[in-house]
Amino acid sequence: MVGAWYEITTWAELGKSRTSIYKFYVNVERGQYSTFIKIGLPKPQPCVHIVADHEHDWSELMYLQHRDDCSSNRLLKKGQNGTVLMLYAALSMLKHLFPHITKVEFQDSSKVFCEAINEELDLQLFKLLTQGNTWYQKILPITLKDSYYQERFDETVRILNSPPTVPWSIVNRFMEAHHEKDVYQYFIKEVKEIYMNASTLKDVFRQWYLLFGCAFFVIEMYNLLQIFDLLNVHNLHWVIDLESAMEWSTHQTVQLESIKPPKTPLDHDVHIKLIGSGMKPFYWTNQWKTHDHLCQRGSLSW
Repeated sequence: MVGAWYEITTWAELGKSRTSIYKFYVNVERGQYSTFIKIGLPKPQPCVHIVADHEHDWSELMYLQHRDDCSSNRLLKKGQNGTVLMLYAALSMLKHLFPHITKVEFQDSSKVFCEAINEELDLQLFKLLTQGNTWYQKILPITLKDSYYQERFDETVRILNSPPTVPWSIVNRFMEAHHEKDVYQYFIKEVKEIYMNASTLKDVFRQWYLLFGCAFFVIEMYNLLQIFDLLNVHNLHWVIDLESAMEWSTHQTVQLESIKPPKTPLDHDVHIKLIGSGMKPFYWTNQWKTHDHLCQRGSLSW
């Protein structure tokens, strides 16, 4: 497949000043049944990779990673003023090229490196246990694909946001079984005080992280899920409601200024404004073709 390259300019606004202005190169490869949308240079691998189905209303987010060189004009920051803008840019490109698509499926396999033991920590589960939601939940309207698991997940969030109910004697036996006796005796008083006095279970996990560090969660994550009857969301499928994502309003104003092939003459620029104002989106009217990809002009509110 031969890909067409586009350049996306995007920025976030705090107050009246622009911040985090980024340019991304997007490669669009069109096949017979699906199209691949990728942000960033292909090697070692793209920063974002989305597969769009031509006939159905779904697509799949195959890959998302932060790298400094994901942006073409400056080093990409992590979080709301960097990685999030890049993901929104990719989703906007998807909706721009395929207005019929309403869902984006993905699996959250995000990891963070724990230097204490030179192993990776499951970031999705860690965020869930210590904050009560995942990283993707903070930035996108998502649900689990399977309604049964969604109900279990909702119950897990309820447990995490409630005072701990598992008897201390059970928790204490678990701690004794998974730590060297001499070491645990040094921490037992503080561990018990945290557990008995915490207002929510997620507060317990957050304070245990401060006490023991990331190694504790790398080693004991799945045991903790079992003891406290929490859902293991690892390898489960999430669904992004793309229509809602395009109208999603955050504390920052996110704007996607333009989409156009870089350094290529065009009859028109394509301008899409994404404004966190709660406005309903209206879609494009004047249609034109560039590199065999149907593009449409107009504006869209985010």
